[in-house]
Amino acid sequence: MSVFNVPKQIVMKFVGTISPDFADDIRTLAHQPQENEALRQRLDKLEGDVRELRGTVDTLNRDLDDSRRLNLRAAELMDIAFNELAK
Repeated sequence: MSVFNVPKQIVMKFVGTISPDFADDIRTLAHQPQENEALRQRLDKLEGDVRELRGTVDTLNRDLDDSRRLNLRAAELMDIAFNELAK
């Protein structure tokens, strides 16, 4: 136990005796920076995942556009072929 923790423990016992709810609030607030850091790290990871997914969606959209263009060209060529065969 650290020498610096002894005064904190005495104060927390005193506050806990007078107002247990306030002591619980203080304990909760003491853990918030750790929770905030964990949340920030999780958000950073999720932002990276979203960027990766957006890149994948962009690639898929380009592929879909290419596929549509090629399908239109194939339909044009089939139309020309059928017209030639019909003559």
